[in-house]
Amino acid sequence: MAVVAGFTMSFLSVIMALYNVIAYFFELDTVRGYTTTIFSIWFACGLLLFMMGILGLYIGRIFDQVKARPIFIVMDELNVGED
Repeated sequence: MAVVAGFTMSFLSVIMALYNVIAYFFELDTVRGYTTTIFSIWFACGLLLFMMGILGLYIGRIFDQVKARPIFIVMDELNVGED
């Protein structure tokens, strides 16, 4: 969930930054300085959240592997060792 949220946050900040660049060239109503600061923060936070999500997935898989549990558990053995 963190990976998707981080990617979405970064993607939306890039889209909003592109909109502001286009709005600047077409001389639409924009606030100078404020938007670049906010988009920079949102993009950086989105990347951090994305990376923490990937790190969490990686650590979760390591944890499952370290437990060394068998892939399956045998409940009953039938006809084993009968000669």
